[in-house]
Amino acid sequence: EGGARILADRRSGQETFFSMFEDQGGPEGRPDDLPDLPPWKETELLQHEKDAFGFYFTSHPLTSYRDVLSNFTRRSVGSLKGLSDNEEVLVGGMIAKSAVKSVGKGRNKGRLMARFELEDLDGRIDCVMFSDAFAEHRQYLSDDRIVIVHGRFSVKEDNPEIFVDRILPVEKAREELARKITIKLGMVGITESLLSALRNVFRENPGRCPVYLKINTRNMQTAVIAVGSDFHVSPTDRFHLAVTELLGGDCVSYSP
Repeated sequence: EGGARILADRRSGQETFFSMFEDQGGPEGRPDDLPDLPPWKETELLQHEKDAFGFYFTSHPLTSYRDVLSNFTRRSVGSLKGLSDNEEVLVGGMIAKSAVKSVGKGRNKGRLMARFELEDLDGRIDCVMFSDAFAEHRQYLSDDRIVIVHGRFSVKEDNPEIFVDRILPVEKAREELARKITIKLGMVGITESLLSALRNVFRENPGRCPVYLKINTRNMQTAVIAVGSDFHVSPTDRFHLAVTELLGGDCVSYSP
């Protein structure tokens, strides 16, 4: 009886839920004929998770930028609670619930301002961006974007906020904020060809940021050598990639 009903449904052009999973009796119905597509990048996977479920569960986008944020920000969002009113803050995180509105009164009446939440792995906080700052940095204001914000901490009526005067995309943090670069080397493995390759990286990325070589000697001591000003660099992503490909992922650090 069940088989007769399914056959009747097919003849009438109908399809039941279970019939979609039946063996179609031909090669076109087999799962091994699905297209061979490349795996998603981590950023794509996380975005699809957020779109489908409303949250991330395999990882968090901020995890990939943990080192950059720890290098250039002074506090986490959760640690801001102990600050005094109007204290300067530099903190990183991901933008959420951004909203733009028109100023209703005062000297900026009719101009645009914005509110958003800044979220990191330790908490979240409300942020306010007034008209002048919004006009200068509005291109960086979008949900799920990872940024570093500078501003003033405000506590009024037990509602902590940041009055933001600058937004910096995390991908620009090294180039904009780094004032010193330290490259770690071990005595074992230092060769003339390695030093020559490193020197070429410096020459191909000229800039104003000084570089220091931190060398671990064989007797467990550390020597720090300042590279000459002719080899100061610009700490761009290109520079970072070239150094890490040459020496390894944890060989270089940046200081504000």
